[in-house]
Amino acid sequence: MRTPIWLYLLPLISLSALACKDPAPPMPDPKEGIFELNFQPLVNGQSFEKELVYQNNNGRSYFLEKFSMYISDITLVKEDGEEVLLSEIELLDFANPEANKAQHGDGVFRAYEAPAGAYKGVKFGIGVPQRLNHVDPASFDQDHPLSTFKGMHWNWTPGYKFLLIEGRIDSSLQKDGLNIDYPLAYHTGLDTLYRRVEFLEPEHAFDISETDELQFIVQLDVNTMFQSKAEALDMVQQNFSHTVPAGSAEYEIARIITDNLVKYALFKVPF
Repeated sequence: MRTPIWLYLLPLISLSALACKDPAPPMPDPKEGIFELNFQPLVNGQSFEKELVYQNNNGRSYFLEKFSMYISDITLVKEDGEEVLLSEIELLDFANPEANKAQHGDGVFRAYEAPAGAYKGVKFGIGVPQRLNHVDPASFDQDHPLSTFKGMHWNWTPGYKFLLIEGRIDSSLQKDGLNIDYPLAYHTGLDTLYRRVEFLEPEHAFDISETDELQFIVQLDVNTMFQSKAEALDMVQQNFSHTVPAGSAEYEIARIITDNLVKYALFKVPF
């Protein structure tokens, strides 16, 4: 019995039909806008400036010469819960702000491209997460936030300084501010002092559009870092901390500064 010829032609007909099928249209590029995260340190309602004399919550005059802080895993949270990672690590140098005040206001900002849409808010870490905290700083390019050239790595112990504050305070009995020469040096760190911050309340929600730049401003109350309603430092008697060893008096100073910062010193400026 001879096989019908159409059975031999069937595969060719099928291939020809597939070849003639219109190709799938290309997926449109996701629409993006700009999200700007701006940190603005304040002291007694004034914009912080290095070497400018302020008074702390105990009435003592002081000034800061250095003030740097790591923030990490900056993440936007969409209305449906999807997360958008913007940056793994940033180093904010408040003593040397690079912001254009006319456009961005006081403080230090970082701007990122982000998908357009509705968001619940933003979350980020204070400090360097453990997966990055023990990486060799020499492995990073000079301009990277974790580079040796940034001066934030402890070369005598593994890890980074999460927060670096240095300055001077009046230590006199009179507290008259005539002699501000007593050193302040707070270098916080260690994995146990890494903290997460979330701005995900209804008032923190926002939309990112293709045409506008969304500015998310976070104010940092400098005095509250040292002296909050919950815990306070005597900045003369407790004027120094390199954090280590864990459990020491220096560690406790670093913990108080860290917890005051995260719990009480950060405020979202209303849109």
